[in-house]
Amino acid sequence: MKNPFFTIISTNYNGEQFLEECLYSVQNQTFQDFEHIVINDCSPNKYYNKSCKEIIENFNYHNDPKYKFIDLETNGGVGAARNKGIDIANGKFLLFLDGDDNYQLNHLESIFEELKKTEDLWDTSIYTLKDGNPFKINSEGKVQILKKPMIEQAPNHRTVLTEIVYFSLTMPLMIIPKSVLGENRFTPKFQLGEEPDLFFKIVFDRRSKGLSEFKIFKLNVESVMYRKHENSITVKDSKTSNNLESKNYITIYEKLINSKFTSNLEKFISHISILRYSAKNNTISKFYKKALTFTSKILSNWYF
Repeated sequence: MKNPFFTIISTNYNGEQFLEECLYSVQNQTFQDFEHIVINDCSPNKYYNKSCKEIIENFNYHNDPKYKFIDLETNGGVGAARNKGIDIANGKFLLFLDGDDNYQLNHLESIFEELKKTEDLWDTSIYTLKDGNPFKINSEGKVQILKKPMIEQAPNHRTVLTEIVYFSLTMPLMIIPKSVLGENRFTPKFQLGEEPDLFFKIVFDRRSKGLSEFKIFKLNVESVMYRKHENSITVKDSKTSNNLESKNYITIYEKLINSKFTSNLEKFISHISILRYSAKNNTISKFYKKALTFTSKILSNWYF
């Protein structure tokens, strides 16, 4: 049996209410060369008296082996859960879909058609989807287009330096070749900011082996449906989540500064970024943010 083209890794914690919708959106893709791994991160919730495991077991998969389920006995966080999925993934490309989100039905087909244009670069690149005006599912279940991007817009020409400034890669929008990921994994303790942490692990791994810098390509695809609900970590306690995210970002920047595989320019901009995320006052933080962007443009000769 040949390996699938895509592996979709979904994690669930307190998202049982929306899980069937997620499963359906994957199962009914117009492009079917994939496997779907669902990991239950010891979620205590039930929906109509059904646990995550019971929802999966009752879903109409017809015993198709490309659908796999891992039921964790302890809650280790989204990073640890995703790592479990990565370890058994067989796909050439890895995608990450949270259990409370879903895809439009042509999602995989659209990505496949875009990827074919850069086939000679599959083993040296990471891909991200278009990050402007993503779809969002609101609390009433209606689909809307966000007025602002889910993440801060970064230049189309993305580099390691771009990511230091913007941290513009986010897991639902990323397509990672398993050959590029290698043995790198998410840091389990990171509940927020896990994307840039993984990204820089890959960067340092390649640099330590003398491999070429990989490219970051943006694919012209908009078909991920995000959901915000009361159990989302960023909604449940936004102040706590923002503080945790800032703390994790500072940890990442400190790693960059202390790494022997980071350039002097990358270290300098990391120092500015620590000042930005350490600022207690929002006005001061905004000042550092502007200073960071301006300095980065000048030093790295970016054109927006």
